[in-house]
Amino acid sequence: MFLTEHGVSDGNQRRFSAVNAETVYAQYNGVFCRFCASRSVLLFTARRFWAGCEQ
Repeated sequence: MFLTEHGVSDGNQRRFSAVNAETVYAQYNGVFCRFCASRSVLLFTARRFWAGCEQ
């Protein structure tokens, strides 16, 4: 990126990269939460299945 060459101040560039980092973090967090959610659903289903087998 050549933002400073086009007269954009350093502060704007820093803010831009901060927003960029937040976006990446949010996307990563979303993927991680989906993974955790599917994992807990699997565990819950497995527990119900085992409980049904024991009866």
